[in-house]
Amino acid sequence: IFCIQALMEASSVPSPPAPAAVSWAARLKSPAQPATAAPAAAASALPTSADGSSGTDSSFKAESVAPVLASPPRQPVAASGGIPVPIGIKNLGNTCYLSAVFQGLLHSSAFLRCITGVGMSPAQQANARLWAALAPALLRARATAAGPRVPPLDLTALHDVVRELFPAARDAPARSQQDAEEFFGFLVDRLSTEYSAVFADAAAPTSASGASEGDGDDWAEVGSRQRTIRVAQATAASTPVAAIFTGSLRSVLRRRGTADSAMLQPIHSVPVEVEGASTLQEALSNTLCDETIAGVGQRLKTATRLLALDRLPSVAVLQLKRFLYAQGAAKLTHHIAFPETLVLEPALLSSQGRERYATPASRTLRLFAVIYHHGARLNSGHYTSAVRRGPNWFILDDERVAPASFESVAAPMHDRQAYLLLYEAPKAA
Repeated sequence: IFCIQALMEASSVPSPPAPAAVSWAARLKSPAQPATAAPAAAASALPTSADGSSGTDSSFKAESVAPVLASPPRQPVAASGGIPVPIGIKNLGNTCYLSAVFQGLLHSSAFLRCITGVGMSPAQQANARLWAALAPALLRARATAAGPRVPPLDLTALHDVVRELFPAARDAPARSQQDAEEFFGFLVDRLSTEYSAVFADAAAPTSASGASEGDGDDWAEVGSRQRTIRVAQATAASTPVAAIFTGSLRSVLRRRGTADSAMLQPIHSVPVEVEGASTLQEALSNTLCDETIAGVGQRLKTATRLLALDRLPSVAVLQLKRFLYAQGAAKLTHHIAFPETLVLEPALLSSQGRERYATPASRTLRLFAVIYHHGARLNSGHYTSAVRRGPNWFILDDERVAPASFESVAAPMHDRQAYLLLYEAPKAA
């Protein structure tokens, strides 16, 4: 009887609740250190914007990040002005492409807040393997300053996941070099896919114009000189990750005797034609311009295609197209001068874009990272990066980290060429 009574009492005890979804920043707390007891070096762990401000929001609090510094304890080494020196990353064998992209994205406050501020339960992490590997790695890197006794960051866990999920790496021999821009595109797409899988109701298709739309939407606009333009748009999943990097290009096809047709295309990076250009502004003008196309339509009429930026992303990734494939893969190694502060000319924008970004301030972007390619071939060579923390620049080559001026970051060098330029809009800071 007593046994039966004990069983009945045990069965009446409620089951323990399922583990709550918490952000990675909170998950890395040390039990010995309360969240409110932030060490003096906690400010270095905060996701700061490129201008040095904290850039925190309601989903990413200082008290949830500070305990990351507790394990393992590492003594920060401050650069000029008290800015912590970024930590280097161990090269696991042709993994410099991963390290360079990681260092660049680490210094985007919007990206850091997005990845580390999302809470996922253990069950949800099964559908977000890349996110689950990337978030703690970002926090560890941001919370650790370089120093004589500080070993470089080991991204083996992240690399193993990338190796399995990144098609270019999965289908290539082990430890093969990969293209940094292709890897960046994979990160954005995969993280968006994982977010949609975990939070299915939160990811709705969004048009290139920024509004939620159905697939295959199109409409008519009245353009300049009262010309009717038929506009079609591609759609992309609306997720926090995609929202950071997604802008849109407007491509207008104009033929005599027919209505103009336009296409709004969402983009994660802007491919910039550098052949024949010596500056970034010149390369952008050569890319976003009018192009004559012969033999379009049934009557083979000559047409003009107008390509322009329609909507700017919070973080603009400019890919300098250095590789030509007309006669095998060849690399354009000439120097392209680029500014630390980029003001986009109105001529680079569509008519809708010029209305949207009417003031110079709304078209101003500030550089926070550069990814360089060394070597003459796309799938070989070496990648390094330069990042800005507050007012200070640093050049990173795997484990090696050195303070630098912007002049040295942008200077021409025979053994390196800028490949990806990461600019941040003021609203993203």
